[in-house]
Amino acid sequence: MNETTWQKAFEYLAEGNRGWAKDAPVLNIITANTLFGHNDKPNKWNNYDTGAAVLSLCIQATDMGLMTHQMGGFDPAKASELFSIPEQFVPIVMMTVGYQLAIDDMTDDIKERELAERKRKPLSECFFEGEWGKGIG
Repeated sequence: MNETTWQKAFEYLAEGNRGWAKDAPVLNIITANTLFGHNDKPNKWNNYDTGAAVLSLCIQATDMGLMTHQMGGFDPAKASELFSIPEQFVPIVMMTVGYQLAIDDMTDDIKERELAERKRKPLSECFFEGEWGKGIG
């Protein structure tokens, strides 16, 4: 893609996501195919399929010493128009792929987010036993 197209794609990112993307050599638009390839019928599992594929890409990138960062903050309609994405494909996220920046090369806001303690919900809030809302454990 020429630089002008990359710049336009970059501009479609939400302001807070541009810091993650500005130094990445690769900026992907991840799409989900809403139709099955073998019969063109609706694929109601398209988001699941796409998520599994993206996870595989992230694992492979990590194995190769690369970093990925997925960003939902972008304008899917403008991205579809810019890249002439067919209607059956729905833009889900934009994702950068590249090498980790040295801490000294990060802006203060990115450094703060990168070094912040990671907090996860307890499993009992995400996994249920017997009925919805009845947390495991």
